This record gives sequence, structure tokens and C-alpha cells, in this order.
Amino acid sequence: STGYESWIELPGAGRLFLAVNYYPVSDPDGHIRHVAVDARDLTPLKQAEDLRQQIFDLSLDMLCIAGFDGMFKELNPAWPRTVGWSEEELKDRPWIEFVHPDDVQATLGAGETLSQGGDLLDFENRYLCKDGRYRWLTWNAFSDLDRHRIIAVARDTTDRKRMEEELRILATTDPLTGANNRRRFIELAEHEHERSKRYESIMAVCIMDIDRFKAINDNHGHDTGDMVLKALAETCRMALRTTDIFGRIGGEEFAMVLVETDEKAALATCERIREQLSRTRVPTFEGEPLAFE
Repeated sequence: STGYESWIELPGAGRLFLAVNYYPVSDPDGHIRHVAVDARDLTPLKQAEDLRQQIFDLSLDMLCIAGFDGMFKELNPAWPRTVGWSEEELKDRPWIEFVHPDDVQATLGAGETLSQGGDLLDFENRYLCKDGRYRWLTWNAFSDLDRHRIIAVARDTTDRKRMEEELRILATTDPLTGANNRRRFIELAEHEHERSKRYESIMAVCIMDIDRFKAINDNHGHDTGDMVLKALAETCRMALRTTDIFGRIGGEEFAMVLVETDEKAALATCERIREQLSRTRVPTFEGEPLAFE
């Protein structure tokens, strides 16, 4: 037998998409005498498939179908537009290879959920672009266990994540010095205090301010005063460990939480900061730099 599928114009019926198959019919001696023709009207199915393909191709979201073998099967044009890889390049490698190393375990766990028939809603991970950068994607997906495949839609949420991070920084950081603001410092300090009590460890709290700071503003201007604050904050940050907590808690007041630090070590840290500040000079508009005394 042989056959084909095609659009055919039929008198009185219009344009139909038909699946036509030909079957040879043999006589008792085995000679082919006739051909049986079977034609099926697939017009509704074809129209539905064409509509699905149009939606697939025109969607601004990243639509895809992947197999449980970890490979992409279908990708719409939004994928190359977003990540830079061609469809062939994306299909040539397991999709997990494009995931940011820090997101691999969570992504594998999401894949396991899908392979067991579960759905995925608002899952986030970072995806490698061809230019070497990563973009944040938010996924919704469900599994088709009968066909052993995953149908998913991803949306590029990089700009939203960047905005959220900027808002977080604005809400927690002193804009002048870059130190934690008062609210964030207290929040982190309380968390460290609770951790210290739970594990019976030690911590130290140090508070410092700038003497006669009002005179600096009055005599040299607020721009110079701002430079003094920034110089002090930078010196403290350079002297502290990444585990320590540093914040600006008032106009010229700063505080530090020194993790796993006893009184002797805390005094040594404060003395090191004082010595570094004594060597720091802050330029002024008058030409003569200011020194920390």
C-alpha cells in the first residue's frame, strides 16, 4: 500500500485535507486487478495542528517539548531570540547543561517531579546564553506520561529579578556608604544573636562615631562630610571579615557585629581600624586634606 496527505479541492465540498491510501486488490491467482482507495478527511485535525503551530511560533514566551531523556524535542522561535543559541544547538545538548551550576540540583529535583507526573509552577532557574551570560527563567510545566514527554513554557524574568534586587538593596543599604542601614543591621544582628545563643558561641558588638562631625560639615561643607563617612565605612569594610556585620545606625554612628569573637579579639580589631583610619586622608575643596585623629 501507499498513500499521501494533501489539501485537495473537491467539487461541492471545497478544500479538504485528506489522507489518501491505495491498497492493491489481487484476484485468486495473485494478480493485481484493482486498487482500493481509502480517503479520510483530516481537515479539522489539520486546522487544529496549524493553529497550534501558529501559536507555538508566534508566542513571546519560550515554549518547548522535552523528553524524559533530558533532550529538547521542539522549541519555538522565542528560544533562539532569548538565549542566542540556535534550535539545533539547543537540541544537540541535554538541557541540564545550560543551567547555572548553583541551580542544577533544584532543577534536577523539578525534573524528577515531572517524571513522576507532577506539575511545575513558577519554578525559577538561570539559563546560559550563547554570549556567556545567564538569564533568569520562570517555568510552568506538566508531564505527558503517555507520550513520555514534558510540555513547558518559560518566561524571561531577568529584568524583574534585577529590579527586585535593586529594590532589596535600596531597602537594606545606606545609599551614601553602602553599609547596611539601621533596620537591616538590627535585623542581621538579632539573627546572629539568636544563632549565638543556640550554639552557645560568642560574638562582639562594637559601636563607633565621628567626634566633632558637625564641625566638619560646618567648616568644610556637606560634600566633604560625605567623603569622610564613605572613607570610614570603606576602612571598616576592608578590616572586617565577610561573616561580620557592619552598618550605619545614625548620622555619623556605625556599628559592627564580630562573629565568633571574644573581647580581646574585638579590641584588637577596633585598634586595627583606628590605626588604619589614622593613616587615612580625606581631600577637601580647600586643598588641605582632613585626617582622622
